[in-house]
Amino acid sequence: MSSVNDRSGYLSGHPSDGEWLRFADGEVTGREEKQLRAHLAACWQCRAALEETQKAVNACVEYKEVVLKAGYPAPPEPWFDIYREFERIEEKTAGQTWFARFSNWMTAAWTVRRTSYAAIATTLVALLVWQSWQLPAVQAASLLRRAVASAESRPAKVRRVRIKTKSATLTRVIGSPLQATQNKDLEPIEALFRQANYDWDDPLSARTFQRWRSQLSSRHDELTSTMDAAAPESRYHRIRTTTESGELIAASLTLRASDLEPTSGLLEFRNHEPIEIQAVAAEQLPAADSTSVVSGVGTPQPSALPPGPEAPAQPATLHDELLVFKALRGIGADLDQPLEVTRNGPAVEVTGVAVPAERRQELHAALDALPRVRLQFNDAGSVSAAQLERHLSNSGNSISPEIEQLQGRLETALGGRAAFTNVADRALESGDDLMARMHALRRLAERYPTNIENSMTGEERSLLAGLRHDHAAAVLAQAATLQKLLAPALRKVAPRVDARPATALGAGPWQSATEQLFNTSRQVDLLLAGALAATPAARPAESIPGDLLARLADLMVQAESYEKMAREVQ
Repeated sequence: MSSVNDRSGYLSGHPSDGEWLRFADGEVTGREEKQLRAHLAACWQCRAALEETQKAVNACVEYKEVVLKAGYPAPPEPWFDIYREFERIEEKTAGQTWFARFSNWMTAAWTVRRTSYAAIATTLVALLVWQSWQLPAVQAASLLRRAVASAESRPAKVRRVRIKTKSATLTRVIGSPLQATQNKDLEPIEALFRQANYDWDDPLSARTFQRWRSQLSSRHDELTSTMDAAAPESRYHRIRTTTESGELIAASLTLRASDLEPTSGLLEFRNHEPIEIQAVAAEQLPAADSTSVVSGVGTPQPSALPPGPEAPAQPATLHDELLVFKALRGIGADLDQPLEVTRNGPAVEVTGVAVPAERRQELHAALDALPRVRLQFNDAGSVSAAQLERHLSNSGNSISPEIEQLQGRLETALGGRAAFTNVADRALESGDDLMARMHALRRLAERYPTNIENSMTGEERSLLAGLRHDHAAAVLAQAATLQKLLAPALRKVAPRVDARPATALGAGPWQSATEQLFNTSRQVDLLLAGALAATPAARPAESIPGDLLARLADLMVQAESYEKMAREVQ
C-alpha cells in the first residue's frame, strides 16, 4: 500500500478512496485488510468516508432495483425455443439425404433468426416507448418518496421562502408561530393556491408537491438533472408535472441532489401569471419581519398604522438565554458545537466558529424567530472539546502486543472479527454520544450554579430542568447500550471480576452530581479507546476488561440515579 505505515498502516495521511472501495468490495489482501481495519478503528474521518461510500453504492443499487429494473417491460411474447425446433427438424429429416437435410436446416435456421430479430426489435421499440412515457413518471414518484422521507427524518425547522409574481415579491416564514401574520395583498395569491389544492402553508416542500400530483386524474412528468458548470458538485433534480385538469396546469420542483431539499418551484396557473417560489438563506434577509410584500419597483408597502415611538432597549434576560439553549437543543447544536452563548446588553449573542453553511442556515431558522438574539459567525478554524480530547489521546500511539492480544480474545468472545468490528464501532459511537451529552450537561452545571438557579423564576427553572432531563435520558440510554454490547464479552476475557458494589452518586445538588457523572463517563470513554480503538490507557492491558466492567457498572447506577433526579424536578 502506498501510504507510510503507522500503528494502523498510515502515518501522515489516510488510505485513498480507491483503497477504501477495494476494501468494501473485498478485493484487498489479508495483510491490507488488517491494516485498513486497524486504521478504521482509530480514525473517525475514514469511518465517516467509508460510510458515505457505502451509502452511495447502496443508493445506486436501490435505484437500479426500484426504478430501472421494476420499470423494464416484459417481452411481448415468450422467447422462441431454438433447441426444440432443432429436435423437430431432426425427426422430420431422419430419412433424407445429407444434401436435403443441410438445405432444410439452413432454411429453418434462417426462420429462427428472423423470428428472434423481430422479437428483439419489438422489445427494443417497446422499451424506448416505455422509457419516453413511463420511466419519468416512475422516477418522479420514487424521487418524491425519497425527498418526503428525507424531510421527515430531519428535525422541523423554521424556513423562509420568497414567492414572486410579475407585480410583487413576497417573503414568508414557514414553520413559525409568526407564520400566522397575514397581509391583504396576499389574499389573491392564497386563493389561487387553495383553489388548486396546493398547500399555502408550506408551498415549497416535496410533501406538498407529492399531494398535488397524486390527486391529478391525468398527468405527464418530466425529470431532468442539472449540474452547475462552476461547481460540478452542486447537482439538482427538477420534476415538472403538467395536467389538463384543474386551475394549476403545470408545476415544477427543484431538489438539491445531496439531501433532496427543495430549493425552488414554479407554478403555472390557468389564465393567471406564473408564480415562482424560492428558498431563501437566512443571511439574505433581515430578521425583523415574518411576512413582507415588495412591489415591482422594490419599495416596501406602507404599514396600515404609523410606527409609534421607539421603546428603550430592554436588556436580555435569563429567560431569553434559556430559550436560546432550548432552540439549540432542538437542532442538536448544543452537542459539542463550537458555539458560545453570552448575554450582551439587549441581546443574547450566539457566536459560531467555523460553522458550515448548511448548519448556519439551520441556526438562523431556529434562532431568528426568538426575540433579542444576535447570531454571528467566525470562519477561523476550531475543533470541539471532545474532538480535541480524542485527537490528543489517539495521536502518536502504536498498537502494543498486549492490546492486540486483548482484541484477539474479545474477537473470540464475540464470535469473530466481523462481530468484533461491529461491536467496537457501535460502542465507540455510543461513547462519543455519551461524552457529547456530558459536555453539554457540564456546561449547564457550570453556567447555572446553585446561587443562580435559586434566583430563577418557575418558568426558567422548568426550561433548565427540561434541558437537563433530555440529556440525562440520552446518557442513560447510551450507558445501557454500552452495558449490553460489552459486558458479556468482557466477563469472558477479564481475569477476575471486581465484586465491589457500584459507586453511586454522592449527596448534593445536581451540579455536583453532574461533575461526578462526567468523571465516570470520561473513565469509561478512555477505557473504551484503550480496548477497542487501540489507544493506550494509563493502566496495563490485562486490567482493562475488569476495570471497564467496573466503570460500566458505576456509570449505569449513576446514570439511572441522575435521570431519576432530573425527571422528578420536571
